[in-house]
Amino acid sequence: MGFSTSGAVALLFIAGLLAAGLVVPTLFSISASTGDAFATQNEQIRDMANTDIDVIVAENTTIEDGEPVVTVEAKNTGTETLDLGETYLLLDGELIEAENLETSVDGNDETAIWPSGSTAEFETDSEATERAKLVTEGAIADVDMIEPIEESTEGEA
Repeated sequence: MGFSTSGAVALLFIAGLLAAGLVVPTLFSISASTGDAFATQNEQIRDMANTDIDVIVAENTTIEDGEPVVTVEAKNTGTETLDLGETYLLLDGELIEAENLETSVDGNDETAIWPSGSTAEFETDSEATERAKLVTEGAIADVDMIEPIEESTEGEA
């Protein structure tokens, strides 16, 4: 084997090492990103499996001034603590905006945390008469039919 052949083989070997030096870190980065994505997906699946809500009652009442009010009570029956800011109410298929929704957890309207085992109440002015759907983190949802309108005499002694 002559010098030119040996030089060509050496040059090809060095070029192969340089190419491998460029490809290996890229492949390592891609595999690390894929591993992180699988770990995140597993966490999300675990959280969804541990999250559950149960709509206890949904009712539409008319208060003194004649305005209809829909009240939805739901219990966090899962093991995860939920955020009321990430919980959405749909009445007759229409999303109720957060600014139009009064919320409380076990009677406390100062908190946005919905612990496991506690009951949350959602109240809004609405003429909805058919269906209330509550959707929380991870798209966990429960639906209940709205009970008929009853005359309420709040504030009367």
